Amino acid sequence: MSVLQEIQATKKPLSIIYITHEHADHFLGLEVFKAYRTSRILANSNVVDRINKVYQEKADKWKGTLGSAATSHTVAIKHSVLSNAA
Repeated sequence: MSVLQEIQATKKPLSIIYITHEHADHFLGLEVFKAYRTSRILANSNVVDRINKVYQEKADKWKGTLGSAATSHTVAIKHSVLSNAA
């Protein structure tokens, strides 16, 4: 069962997807979540900057490995604003 199928099976809304770091398995393929139009994809500004720097290289690498099954759409990741207040 895929992650998307597991989420759908819960019958709960998906409101936020938080990207923790720039590894390709964390940001490539986010377009599968387009069914959740109300969800927001967030990461802190350092992570967004690093993803922007490596995105094309990672996408090209995985297209070479996966061919047409590889991601073909860039998904916007918004900068999150986190508070340090406890």
